[in-house]
Amino acid sequence: MAACNAAPTSQVASAPAAQAAFAQTVGGTAAQPSMNSTDPEHLLRAYHWQLRSASGPDQAWFDTVAPALPAPVELTFDGQRLTVSGLCNHMGAGYDWDGETTLHVGMAMATKRACSDTALMQAEDAVGRQLSNATGLALTAPVGDTAPLLTLHFADGSAWQLQGRPTDATRFGSAPQRVFLEVAPDTVACTQHGQPSQCLQVRSVDFDDAGLRRAEGPWQVYPGTIEGYAHTPGEWTVLRINRYTPARVSSAQPAVVDVLDMVVSRQMAQPR
Repeated sequence: MAACNAAPTSQVASAPAAQAAFAQTVGGTAAQPSMNSTDPEHLLRAYHWQLRSASGPDQAWFDTVAPALPAPVELTFDGQRLTVSGLCNHMGAGYDWDGETTLHVGMAMATKRACSDTALMQAEDAVGRQLSNATGLALTAPVGDTAPLLTLHFADGSAWQLQGRPTDATRFGSAPQRVFLEVAPDTVACTQHGQPSQCLQVRSVDFDDAGLRRAEGPWQVYPGTIEGYAHTPGEWTVLRINRYTPARVSSAQPAVVDVLDMVVSRQMAQPR
């Protein structure tokens, strides 16, 4: 395949962005959570927990705000840190769980991006205020096709009911390989599943410990899709990808699945 001729309007990957992205590339070697595990710690980490209802004092704000949210508020426990997504800002806090019923959550920290969505901001304020008041949790393991359930209890008598959604590591049964891909602004003609199609052009990018680019691989045609990524024609992007090798490969399932973890940088290509 011919090399891409269009150049980005500026350096594709800025050092600070790449450094921040690279700093999170090293993962642990602990056993991956499993949907079949009955161990409470594994069960808690194996799912993203979507807030579905609230009772007690928190019911008032939840019933008012939740119907206007674009997606459920989602909590993720990684064994050391609790992160909250689905709000205007990224939010996180440390937590301490005894493995049974007692839970303590530290002060929540969040980015400070302004948001024009009133419902999102109201939910963010309520979640941020309440998290550090957590006193305990209760887990209900999945049975058959029934999703697991998590109940969080708070000092004021409120309770949140959350439903589990498998994490990618749980879904694919393996820890990911972290890779960086640069995506060219133009797609190319290709064949997918025996039909004419358009494919991305990508190349691998390697960063040093300071987050500076030190090497690139050759341009290649990329068949298939990257989960969570939508290509914008005319735009260069550098993506941080979680690459999974599914534990159970069927004829309908690719041997490798790429999931977008982060857009490191994006630049519009110069007109030709």
